[in-house]
Amino acid sequence: MTIHSSRVGVDQIQAYVGYHKHLQVILLLVFANLQFQLAFRLLPVRSRFWFLEASHPRIRLCVRTGCGAIEAEKHLFFDCTLAVQLWEHIHQMMSPFLRLRATWLSIVLATQPGVRDTALGQLNIQLLFFTSLEYSV
Repeated sequence: MTIHSSRVGVDQIQAYVGYHKHLQVILLLVFANLQFQLAFRLLPVRSRFWFLEASHPRIRLCVRTGCGAIEAEKHLFFDCTLAVQLWEHIHQMMSPFLRLRATWLSIVLATQPGVRDTALGQLNIQLLFFTSLEYSV
């Protein structure tokens, strides 16, 4: 099996497929679909429109005023100034529950976040995380 990225192994792909099935049960369909599109690079971001640069020179650039970076998935959801502010807000809300900040790879592959030892018991952290993301937007 040929893997697109050397950073992700076959074991991680198999774990993702199994975990994605679990996420589809607990998440809204729109979040499961978005996560799937991110994981398999199917999201129609502006960086994919390179063939239109002759007629629209700034077609690949972020539309946020003053940004000027190429809009890829990571930029749109993690690196853009608006996304940075949103992730900081989410981190402040979730820091009592999670040990580490979310990383781009952990979001795209939907890996299980490190949960703090608290009295949360059986609370599903993914559901809490995506619910906070939904209400933050």
